[in-house]
Amino acid sequence: MKLFNNIKISVKHFWLLILFLLTALLHSSHVINSDEGLTLSVAWDIFNNKELYIDIFEFVAPGSFYAIFWIWKIFGASYFSAKLFSIIIIYFCAFGIHEISERLTLSKYSFLAPFIFVVSSAYWPIINYHIYNIFFIIWALYFFIKLLKDNSKKNAIFSGILTGIAILFLQPRGIIFLSTLSFFLIILLFKEKKLIWLKLNLYYLFFSILPVTLLLLKWPATLLWNNLIIFPIFNYSKIASVPFNLLIIFLIITLAAFWLLRNNKSKKIWLLVYIQLALLLSSAPLADHFHILIIIFPLYCLLPLLINKINNFNFFYSKTFFLLLIMTVFFIIWPSFIYFKYFPPFFSIKNYKFIDYIKDNCRQSKYLYSGPFYPSIYFETKKLNPTPYPWLITNHHTEKQFQEARQYLEKNKPECSVLNYAMVEKYRYDRNNPVDNFIIENYHFAYKDYNILIYKLNED
Repeated sequence: MKLFNNIKISVKHFWLLILFLLTALLHSSHVINSDEGLTLSVAWDIFNNKELYIDIFEFVAPGSFYAIFWIWKIFGASYFSAKLFSIIIIYFCAFGIHEISERLTLSKYSFLAPFIFVVSSAYWPIINYHIYNIFFIIWALYFFIKLLKDNSKKNAIFSGILTGIAILFLQPRGIIFLSTLSFFLIILLFKEKKLIWLKLNLYYLFFSILPVTLLLLKWPATLLWNNLIIFPIFNYSKIASVPFNLLIIFLIITLAAFWLLRNNKSKKIWLLVYIQLALLLSSAPLADHFHILIIIFPLYCLLPLLINKINNFNFFYSKTFFLLLIMTVFFIIWPSFIYFKYFPPFFSIKNYKFIDYIKDNCRQSKYLYSGPFYPSIYFETKKLNPTPYPWLITNHHTEKQFQEARQYLEKNKPECSVLNYAMVEKYRYDRNNPVDNFIIENYHFAYKDYNILIYKLNED
């Protein structure tokens, strides 16, 4: 028996090593991505002594920006250090999925879900608040599932703290996750008439809110309220709408999983179905492939149970469901294969010729303007953003904000402006705005690399 357990542990360690190496390989490229660029550019501004929410306008909670800032403080400001940190986060997300699935059932299929997660993540911008937020949500859910079994206040505290930290990285999803878990405990309280669920809920809520209150030590409550709550509610939805096709597909898949497991009485299973539905509905403002796939980890956790259930069907139904399952997995990982066609592993920043042009021809000023939504260039060229805005998109940012950005451009006069309009066509971007008009009036075209246009300041 001891020998068998040692072999089992060795197999698990080998699997974990393979999983980490696969994660590192799939994320070994250095690609310019605006979603990663947002995190990098804000962290770069903070690294250069700018104050978040005061010198830098942002409507996302500060966790990701300060995480990268402190990584750079310790290891130096490099893309490699930020990427390695994010690879480790992705790896432990996958490991967390495995640990949750093993708390549902011990199955050889529990190794499958983390691999699907990692492969599907290959095209994701992983230096990003979405990824860090999901990491804390997965592990908060892990301790919450332990809580359902042992009714331990220790697990309620751990789950609460991790939920609170998740809010510090992405407030909308973190708050929805917090509300969903708390409401689940309320349901158990009324269903089972056990006071323990109320006590655990109070522990969970208190320790969830505790990390969030730390924000008040650095920023005024009114500033946080306006930036993190009011602005995204009234502005983000104007540009972020996409068709609900993908959302509907995964809602149907979740309901199918619910139907297959309907006879199972485990609270842990019902919690995962409940969480999955809540997370999917929370993605409605921007239900594209990336924003859906990062939140379907509850389905991954249920995968071993679903496979075991399908195995018990007769030949026809089992083959039918397995075919549907294979098609779903293929649908999930297909974007990664498309991505590798253009950005294979170890793709280098050196492939971007316009970066060399900027370094060679925009040396006179410490400032560079990059827009409308192309913030990666600030960190990649080690230039400073002349405005408080990492990105500016019409229908999202206000006319007043565009006017303010123009005033900063007039004051700081960056030597070069980098424009990528192709990225914002889907947002119905209007080029007739104070910032673009300023560039047209004061800069001349100098260089083009695919969709990248570089303008240089006119000489007086």
